[in-house]
Amino acid sequence: MLSRLGKIDAMEGKEFERYVAELLRLDGHQDVRVVGGKNDGGVDIISTDPSGRLMTCQCKRQKDRVPVKVVRELNGSLAHEHRSRYGVVVTSAGMTREAQALARDTGITVIERTALADWMGRIRNLIEQQGNAPPAEGPPARRPPARPPPPSAGQPSC
Repeated sequence: MLSRLGKIDAMEGKEFERYVAELLRLDGHQDVRVVGGKNDGGVDIISTDPSGRLMTCQCKRQKDRVPVKVVRELNGSLAHEHRSRYGVVVTSAGMTREAQALARDTGITVIERTALADWMGRIRNLIEQQGNAPPAEGPPARRPPARPPPPSAGQPSC
């Protein structure tokens, strides 16, 4: 599964944000918007999850572990600009211990490298079952919403 991440590792940050937004769409999220940019306040994507909950997502496509300041920024946005939303950090790497602890303490969900590969594989399998899978090296194609994974510790329904 981790071999699927080679494509992710070659992406630029904005491309990774668009890719995660497409994964969210394929996973049943509605009103998915990429809003990240300079001074984005820790929010790259906003959406409504399949259960109707409002979500904010911070995407980090990098090799180094995500530092605690990323979680602090997202938590600040959730406390002020995005009060009605919950937060998710999606990263192609891992998180520092401090970032993991703050995310856990503040209720921010983290999708690290292995979970990202699993998510990508689950979406691909669902598309293949529908008979509409693009070539393995191509980007995900927009398809009918996939059923979200059951809620579990450390993973959102996205």
